Amino acid sequence: MLKVVRRQHLDELRLLEPHLRVASEGRNTENAVRRVCTIRDDLFDLGDEPETWEKQKLQESNSESPSILDGLPPSLPALLMAYRLQERAAGVGFDWPDTKGPRAKVAEELAELDHEMHDGRDAGRVESEIGDLLFSIINLARKIGCDPRAALEKANQKFDRRFRQVERLAVERNIDVGRASLEELDVLWEEAKQSG
Repeated sequence: MLKVVRRQHLDELRLLEPHLRVASEGRNTENAVRRVCTIRDDLFDLGDEPETWEKQKLQESNSESPSILDGLPPSLPALLMAYRLQERAAGVGFDWPDTKGPRAKVAEELAELDHEMHDGRDAGRVESEIGDLLFSIINLARKIGCDPRAALEKANQKFDRRFRQVERLAVERNIDVGRASLEELDVLWEEAKQSG
């Protein structure tokens, strides 16, 4: 009975989401990284050409001026929104062929931020350049196949762990963290990094 119910759910999913298909048992693991989701015990993937799905959705749109970006909920967290915007644009071919382009874009945006910080000092322009830099970094992560949200969470956890170690070391050495110099804190930070 459970297999029948599961099969019905899978058939419904195939009908509602035609871009998903059951991944083959003998799938070549050397294929390019695929967007994969697990639904119960069945593995589905979005196929080798996500651009086909995005183009199909654009053609199916009833809007007078359809956009591949339509349908993204405005309530998405900014990091996820940036990822999905870039993913959708890539789905219709607006993407670099490799990681060199996004890496160069990060360097370009960093240089523009440096210029605004040192020459302009206009808060709005600096904020805009910070946004462009973050957007570029998220695109680089996407192109590499790295989940930027997970990477940031791990970086947050690492910082938290190390800073707490700095505080413990400061207590052991009778150093008041609030009154310590940056040089003193940096020595403790380096020690914390060495300990993991």
